[in-house]
Amino acid sequence: MCRASEKAADNGLVTQSNNVFRPQDYVTKSEALAMMMAATCMDDLDDLDVINYLASGQVFTTDAVTWQKRTMVRYSQYAPINTLVFGPNKCATRSEVFDFAAELLQVADPQADG
Repeated sequence: MCRASEKAADNGLVTQSNNVFRPQDYVTKSEALAMMMAATCMDDLDDLDVINYLASGQVFTTDAVTWQKRTMVRYSQYAPINTLVFGPNKCATRSEVFDFAAELLQVADPQADG
């Protein structure tokens, strides 16, 4: 399992900046979304994008941290997302992961069959 995580990090699908690897933990919704976005080559946003998002009247759930906010704002450019109730630290269901992937693959390749 460790080798798989090393390969994912080498290919930019997961970050190497966090030195805690928890292979027995569940994947959160924000982690799953971030991995799907990395897999479809979606660029990350900076903090200014989050500030602009908040200035437009949007709000985040109180437990969202900076990287999760950037991920949710980026995804909101492609698919509707209620950042107030998204639950970035809740466990991701298979259905949610597949929905993230389907939406992002459609954005990455609009000509693909959906």
